[in-house]
Amino acid sequence: MTRCPLTLALFLLLFACPAFAARRISHHRHAAHHRHAPRKDGPAAAPVSALFLSDIHFDPLRDPIKAPRLNEAPVDQWAAILASPASPTQEADYAAINQLCPIKPLVDPSDQPLQSALTAIHDQAKATHVRFAVLSGDIVTHQFDCRYKLLFPKSTHAEYLAFVVKTFNYAVSSLRKALPGIPLYIAVGNNDTGCGDNKLNPRKDDFLRLTAPTVADALPTSDRARALRDFPRGYYGATLPARIAHTRILVLDNLYESAAYKTCAAQPDPAAEDPQLVWLSAQLKQVRARHQQAWVVGHIPPGVNLYSTYNLSPGFCGSGTPPAPFLADNKLNDLLAANADVVRLALFGHSHTDELRLLKPPPDSGSPPNTGVPLKILPSISPVFANLPSFTLATIDPRTATLQDSSVVMASNSTGIGTVWSKTYTFSEAYHLPDFSAGSLTQLITEFQSDPAADKPESQAYLRENRHYFFDDHSAPLQPNWRGYACAMDHISAASFTACACSTRAPAP
Repeated sequence: MTRCPLTLALFLLLFACPAFAARRISHHRHAAHHRHAPRKDGPAAAPVSALFLSDIHFDPLRDPIKAPRLNEAPVDQWAAILASPASPTQEADYAAINQLCPIKPLVDPSDQPLQSALTAIHDQAKATHVRFAVLSGDIVTHQFDCRYKLLFPKSTHAEYLAFVVKTFNYAVSSLRKALPGIPLYIAVGNNDTGCGDNKLNPRKDDFLRLTAPTVADALPTSDRARALRDFPRGYYGATLPARIAHTRILVLDNLYESAAYKTCAAQPDPAAEDPQLVWLSAQLKQVRARHQQAWVVGHIPPGVNLYSTYNLSPGFCGSGTPPAPFLADNKLNDLLAANADVVRLALFGHSHTDELRLLKPPPDSGSPPNTGVPLKILPSISPVFANLPSFTLATIDPRTATLQDSSVVMASNSTGIGTVWSKTYTFSEAYHLPDFSAGSLTQLITEFQSDPAADKPESQAYLRENRHYFFDDHSAPLQPNWRGYACAMDHISAASFTACACSTRAPAP
């Protein structure tokens, strides 16, 4: 038999066998559409355990008499100083400072409650075989500059900056001792600055430069050099542990996007966020080109600040007052939502509450239904909002980098004295969903929003599990504002949130 040339063979195969050609064309379209979908082929892999925490807000000045010793000592001597007996006038001295530098209904943790939290973190991480941890910012206490300058009125900016860096390094090194040998991915928050809350210089900030070695050293060895270079600019990328396939973790100091952001000279700078967003966009393009997946970690979440919105304007929908956004614009949300095909999870903190959000692409984007970036807001170690200190244990599907399940571990009190830490709820048990994916959150949020009176079991579960975060005496109670809380979960812009929260009709799914 005479063999056909290759081109003739291909011609005959495609055009003499139309069924085969149709299958090939269909296959290529299907592959293009799902190229970046989570990998689900093969048998289920054992989940990877992780630990998430946020908003430590450690305050080393709770015993003001110890402040001069801390100020002079290197950080490796701090543990002994902080553990020494309290001064007889501690409570009165600190109360006087708190009068002049007030923060919230309660106070941020001193060393004793911090050590209680670290012991619980160590024990839970060991029991659940945690393989990595994520800290989503605000390691340093509120109003730190005010408190320090009251105690050291003649101090220079350089001296204050050195003290903040030591505070940061002490808290991080203490956490690393509680998690020996475990990679720790650190984002910083709006109180992690060398020039006052919500202030940071654009580009290479001094505080970021001085803390970069601490952040880089907590990472896997292969990621340290890049993080040391990039962190002073307000971002860095790293790899998640090897068992989680082909996944990058992209970490932002997104104070630059905050609605409250100012430079260290107390000047607004709307362009300060631009280099960070350009970097993030380039990283996500690279992730897609390499057929990888990504997590994005920051501190201040996209969306509406519900605490401020309902406390500043209790009759929000009738007041004409716009909602209070966390961020100055929607650029970060839009960028993440546009990359929902590769971003498997976003982790943020800042609100001190255990919340969920879904960052959805615009309806006209052509994205498939139930698409979006699942976003988890992490509860805080600090009890400053009268919440009980908490952290999160998580399990990750290593093939898809999807957050499979999570449990919140909460303290019985905020003093660190006789404190018992125990699990309060597990996501899968409370909501009967298989994972924390876009599809699962779409289903859950739809159920929340179709239940404006919060009567259904899912809504009641959310209210029950969040009872420790909302108190009638100093914040808007959750249930009367349930519609707004449910709308905020996937209506991220101020206009979209207002239209949903103040509509007399049921929200559109």
